[in-house]
Amino acid sequence: RIVLPEHPDASGAAAGEAITTRTDVYALGALLYWLLTGRTPHETENLPLAALVARVCGSDPLPPSAAGRGIDRDLDAIALMALERDPARRYPSADALRADLERWQRGDVVAARVPTRAERMRRWIRAHRAESALAAVLVVALLAGIVGVSGQARTAARERDAARAERAAAQALA
Repeated sequence: RIVLPEHPDASGAAAGEAITTRTDVYALGALLYWLLTGRTPHETENLPLAALVARVCGSDPLPPSAAGRGIDRDLDAIALMALERDPARRYPSADALRADLERWQRGDVVAARVPTRAERMRRWIRAHRAESALAAVLVVALLAGIVGVSGQARTAARERDAARAERAAAQALA
């Protein structure tokens, strides 16, 4: 059995606990992290083995976007979910990780992160460009109509008030 010190399951594996597909998911997450950032998920250079295992098992990695390479939140979430210390919170299989990466590539909602309302709206607009454009035109037309009718109503009210004032002045002279 091979146990890598950079793996959070290392202490469990060393104690004889089962290595599962979620262990492989962690390894894939570490590879993804390295591909995104050019470094390992945990700073591990020049550490004694015991300190290395303690760091990996006791701390979460920084999001890949902390490396400053323009990585978006969804990709951050995918990498961090694959690197979860608790195996039950990781992707259940490499296939589930692959499916989430494919959803990210298509611009769909990923399982690793719940998008905000604004993000869901942006994605819907991108996916339904014609309907979005039609809705925008209708909203603009409706607002223009409301502004136009409001302006006419104000003009009519001013003219009505002016006519009443003239009539009152004419009655006062008569």
